Amino acid sequence: MLVATNPNWAESLTGIGTIVIAGGIIFAGFGARAAGKQIRQAESSRTSDLLMNMANRFDHSEMAESRQLTKVYQGRPEEFCNYYVIVKNANSPEYFKLLRLANFFEYWGILEANESLGIELIEQSIGTSARFYWEIWRQAIESTTDWDGLYENWTALVKKLEARQQAQLAES
Repeated sequence: MLVATNPNWAESLTGIGTIVIAGGIIFAGFGARAAGKQIRQAESSRTSDLLMNMANRFDHSEMAESRQLTKVYQGRPEEFCNYYVIVKNANSPEYFKLLRLANFFEYWGILEANESLGIELIEQSIGTSARFYWEIWRQAIESTTDWDGLYENWTALVKKLEARQQAQLAES
């Protein structure tokens, strides 16, 4: 026959401690989940802010002027290259206006290379423009020998965008 006895103080303390530890683990799990959600929301907010900042910059009047200076050479990259060399050698204001656009795409390339923005987001937002202006700029960049690594991030970005486009076409 079993006789019921009251637990001693050590057993009681062990039981209470086990309940407290289990409760702490459960609350820590909830806390970690909430912290993870906050981190994802902060990352999403940062990405949105960065994207909007870049979009506003692209639409700014000075950037529009730079895009116009470049766009007139659509389909004529050799002529653009000649123009670029002339304004560069003259150190003219047009040279610096042209650089605004190339620098803009270089910054996008840097953001992608450092994984600050994903390639999918870049493709959806400025992918077409990055490739369009690259076709005009490519010869000028490749012929510039006095500046190693000139627009290497824009170059890498366009290569990734083109590879993604080719992969999507192959899937179709």
